[in-house]
Amino acid sequence: MKKWTLAVGLFLGLTCLAPAQPARPFSETLPAFEALCGQLFGNSGVPGLCVGIVYRGQVVFLKGYGVRQAGQSQPVDPDTVFQLASCSKPMTSTALAHLVSRKRIGWDDKIVSHLPDFQLNDPWITRHVTFRDLLSHHSGLPEFAGDVLDDLGMSQQQVLRQLRLLKTDYDFRAGYAYTNFGYTAAALAAARADGKSFEQMMQAELFGPLGMKSASARFADYQAAPNHSSSHFLHDGKALVTVRNPDHQAPAGGVSCSTRDFLRWAQLHLDPEQKIIPRAVLAETYRVHSVTGENPANFSAGGFYGLGWIPAFDAKGRLKLSHSGAFFQGVRSCVTLLPQEEVGIVVVCNAFPSALPEAISAGFLKMYDEGRCDPSYSQGIGDKVLEMLQKMSAALPTPPPLAGQPGPRAEGVYSNKFYGQARIFRRDGQLWLTLGNQEFPLQVTGPSQLCSSVAPGKYEDIHSFLLNFDKRGFLLQGLGPEQFSRFSR
Repeated sequence: MKKWTLAVGLFLGLTCLAPAQPARPFSETLPAFEALCGQLFGNSGVPGLCVGIVYRGQVVFLKGYGVRQAGQSQPVDPDTVFQLASCSKPMTSTALAHLVSRKRIGWDDKIVSHLPDFQLNDPWITRHVTFRDLLSHHSGLPEFAGDVLDDLGMSQQQVLRQLRLLKTDYDFRAGYAYTNFGYTAAALAAARADGKSFEQMMQAELFGPLGMKSASARFADYQAAPNHSSSHFLHDGKALVTVRNPDHQAPAGGVSCSTRDFLRWAQLHLDPEQKIIPRAVLAETYRVHSVTGENPANFSAGGFYGLGWIPAFDAKGRLKLSHSGAFFQGVRSCVTLLPQEEVGIVVVCNAFPSALPEAISAGFLKMYDEGRCDPSYSQGIGDKVLEMLQKMSAALPTPPPLAGQPGPRAEGVYSNKFYGQARIFRRDGQLWLTLGNQEFPLQVTGPSQLCSSVAPGKYEDIHSFLLNFDKRGFLLQGLGPEQFSRFSR
């Protein structure tokens, strides 16, 4: 009852305040903002970008920049379909809010009541974990739990099953760790409660009612869209075309849509008159459920997480809702809303690493409050976010040193309960690694022997094995360094 009262109080607090005005009329400031977008885009190396702004129910800015794919000429426009990566999370929680309003699920329903096969390492947590717990990332699951198995080509069912093998990183509901497959399990449970697949549920609860005709939670639909943007990885001054199929974790990162439709969804959260989902139910997704960490784009001393949203309070005391999305294989996105003022911005671009979405969003909010654009301010925010992204993509855990003398050759089969079997073999003189459903060529760059403690068939921890294997002079050539960092987490 107290949680519901807080949510209603937040809602009433927002609606009782009259929307403020921008510091200067948009007609005076948007030309400078457009120039800022062009300047930041031109310096970024990103092939394509699209930016949309909505204010009091009106789209006041909607423009594409660049091309859908590097080396080609098709331009990005407001109807170009982009993958949204983790900006899918607040969309998913919006659809679940609709189910809550229709009494199909409750935020505090036990996941196993709708998804009986779901299991975590601790039987007590398994019986008690709720939608609220998984959507706010405080179930105890370790950070990015299961992502590496998805990277290795395992099915959604296989990945979810393996979560039960992971020990919790912190006490239940006492910490925070961002987990795509925990989030996915919650959405699958909700869809099952409604008697639909996740993709069907998103269409029925969100895309259809909002008229988001370009939106889908299926990778095949994104690929089939005639006007869709490719993804790219920025490396050595080049934009390399990449592909990321996020179907297995679609609730956490698999939505795609145009920027025009992205704004339609944003407007649902900004429009006090909308009748699709009760405002009090939506307000529960904005409430702080977990304490996270500092984020250079949040402008607050600490970080928080709601239900699919990152809530923060700015220097003016306004609630700010945001979320960013990123695929290391080449996607960036960002949404930022000020519900009290009925204003919001969405930004999508087709390359990683890039901080364009956050830099542009920060520039817009400063323009909105102060009536002028400040390129140095936007660039400064972008630099901080880019540094954070680069650290995330480059960080490799440091494995413990191995004891023993050089022993057998690397070829053989290595087993692990979580990762399954790994096989290292030679084909036509080339060393290869098979792990999961993936096969990677390996290149010898140093000693070709391993310590006897990692003899084939005797080494149980394939995770540490791979890290030590790489440190002893082998490189995974099937993945770049950024992808390998994620592969090895």
